[in-house]
Amino acid sequence: MFNIPIIFIVLTLISFLWFPGYKLLPQFPAVNVILFLFSVLFIFIFPTRLKGLYKNQFLKNIVIISVTIIILITLVLVYNNLLDVMQVRLNLIIMSLSIAIIVSKSIRTYNHLKFFINALVWGITVSSIVGIGQRILGEPFITLWEKTGSSERGSHILSVLSGRIAGLADYAIPLASQLSLIIPIVIAQLMFCNKKMLRIRNTIFLILLVIATLYTEVRSALIGVCFAGAYIYLNKSNINKKNLIRDIFRFSSVLLISAILYIGIGNYFNEDRFTNFTDESALSRLPMQITAINYALYHPFGTGIYNISYEYIPKGFLNNPEIISGVISNTSHNQFSNMLIYYGFIGLFLLVLLYVTIIKELNESLKKVQQNTQYKWILIGLKGSFYSSIINSLFHNGGPFIGDIVIWFVIGLSIAACKLVYFNSLNKVS
Repeated sequence: MFNIPIIFIVLTLISFLWFPGYKLLPQFPAVNVILFLFSVLFIFIFPTRLKGLYKNQFLKNIVIISVTIIILITLVLVYNNLLDVMQVRLNLIIMSLSIAIIVSKSIRTYNHLKFFINALVWGITVSSIVGIGQRILGEPFITLWEKTGSSERGSHILSVLSGRIAGLADYAIPLASQLSLIIPIVIAQLMFCNKKMLRIRNTIFLILLVIATLYTEVRSALIGVCFAGAYIYLNKSNINKKNLIRDIFRFSSVLLISAILYIGIGNYFNEDRFTNFTDESALSRLPMQITAINYALYHPFGTGIYNISYEYIPKGFLNNPEIISGVISNTSHNQFSNMLIYYGFIGLFLLVLLYVTIIKELNESLKKVQQNTQYKWILIGLKGSFYSSIINSLFHNGGPFIGDIVIWFVIGLSIAACKLVYFNSLNKVS
């Protein structure tokens, strides 16, 4: 039986995927904020505790890291007199952390886990179908996109009209981030599931999701998905030290095949974008990172915002106007260097610690499930999801502490999965 908190947190998830920033009336809060508040309310009215002694160290560690980053953000932004920025960022991170907590506490059975994963998959697939419609047909899918989000979507209309789909996200980059999170989970279920109808459904979903990723024209998302797919394929059979050379060969082979497919399919969809890497965006990425590091060395505790100037740009790039234009008019396009710029080396350390904690906990749970494919595909899919997302974020600004709310639903899902694996292992022992 589904509990009320999980229904509301799923509705909150769908609202963030389909109606980000949408308001029923101008004076009302956004729909996703209203649903989130109901989720918070119902988690207290209908507590969802599992029986038995269980200290959720995974959740505790995520909360400790997040609270530490909240304190750091407060100190950095107060010191740099950025109080307006501080209010927006703190509200976003506190809501994101709360979402992870509510998701982890709402999911208390394997059926709840599947229900939430299905909602995530269906939600992003529907958004992808809308995006494909935007590319192939235009209307009514572009108008649908305009009507279901915030007023800020108007600034991205030219990008959508040019063919870079947004689906039901605000624009192409957030959609690609969502796709990089969900595709590995779909691949894992496809590889581990033996039910024919489920395999057919997942195959159709995977095709739609990959086409949508290509139509966003976000190269890093596609590269992240290819890497995650290779990782999941390798983990379909257990990795062990005795066959390390064989496993490395298999992993490399899958990566090579993925690279060939990337080049072939990318050339078909948009050769200039996917394989030439001669546009301003691609050429300026390395100078962006060097500039960000130079900036951080001058400001090791962060500045809250990026006060970029020519003095931080490497001298070897100053003679190229295209590169200078790309560097000076943009952020660093890398969530790790963004954390370094905004919150210094401490902020970067906390971000890395967050990812290390998540992967470590998923690894520990994988050791417990062994041959239990019921949970194994979920844990491997979640690991692939984070690997894919990390690779994508190496070339874009989004991340757990930089405005990406959807990833916190996946973090909460990971905490819940590890919790259920723990109880499953206890039941087997008893």
